[in-house]
Amino acid sequence: MFGCIMSWDFTTIGETDFYTNGYTDSATHVLIINENDASNIPSFLITVLDEQMDKVGYVTSKHALTQPHRVLDDECPMWPILRHGNTLFVVINSPPTVSSQLGAQRNEWLFNYPPARDIAMFFKDYEHLGVLTTFALNRLFNDKRAQDLGDSCVRIDANDLGTEDVPHTLQPIWAWLSPQIHALLSEEGESSIFIMPSEETNNEKGGIEVKPALFDEMVKLLREHGFDLPEGVAKEAQDTYIGMSSEAMMRIQELMSQVEFDDGNKSVGGMYQ
Repeated sequence: MFGCIMSWDFTTIGETDFYTNGYTDSATHVLIINENDASNIPSFLITVLDEQMDKVGYVTSKHALTQPHRVLDDECPMWPILRHGNTLFVVINSPPTVSSQLGAQRNEWLFNYPPARDIAMFFKDYEHLGVLTTFALNRLFNDKRAQDLGDSCVRIDANDLGTEDVPHTLQPIWAWLSPQIHALLSEEGESSIFIMPSEETNNEKGGIEVKPALFDEMVKLLREHGFDLPEGVAKEAQDTYIGMSSEAMMRIQELMSQVEFDDGNKSVGGMYQ
C-alpha cells in the first residue's frame, strides 16, 4: 500500500526509540491502543486493523517487556505503528511490567511513564492524539460512584482532566498519560480519551451469553473526530469478539459443570472414589 523505502528513519525521544519508514509524517491523527488493557475489547479492534494495514513504524524502549530471544519467523517484537488514511495506530502490546504482585503497583509509574511520555512528545505536532480504553477498572473494583457512567461510548478532552466535566472513572496509565502530555505540549492539536463500556453478559437459563460490544458506536465516534478507520472494521471486530468470547464462555461452563459433578459425587459411594 505504501510502497517500499530502502531505509527507515530512526529517532530517539527521551528513553524511547522510533523507527519509521517515512509514511508517518503525512498522517494527522494518532490512536494509541494498549492490548494489555483491563478489558480485551480494544484489542479485538486492533486485531482486525492489523490484518488490513501496513506497518509504517515501530516503537521500543528499554522499559518495554520484550523477550530478548526470538523465533526468527515470528513478527518483530517492537510495538507496531499501523496506518490507514490519515490515522496512525500505535499498538502497545508489551507494556512494562515489573511484577504481578499487588504490592508492586508503585513501579507502574517508574517504568511506564517514560515511553508514554515519549510517544506523546514524538507526536506532539499531530492534529489529534487519542487513546482507546474501557470502563473495566470501575467494574473490577466495584466503584459505586461510577454507576452513572451509563452504557455508551464517550470522548473525554484531555484538557478537562481533573475537573468535574469528566466522568468518575478509574483508568490505567496508558489510558490517560499520553493525551494529558500531548494536551500540555500541543498548541492547537486535540487530545482525547475514548472510552467504551467493558464486557457484559446475560445470565440466561441456558447459560451465560456475551452481549455485543459497542464497536459500531465507537468507530462512529472516532470518525466524527477525524480518525480514519476501514469500512467494515466494526462488524469484523464484533464477529471476532462474539465468536471468541462465546467459545470461552462455553469452556467455562463445561469446567463449572465438571466441578459440580465432581463435588456431587464425593459422597455417593465407592465407585466414584
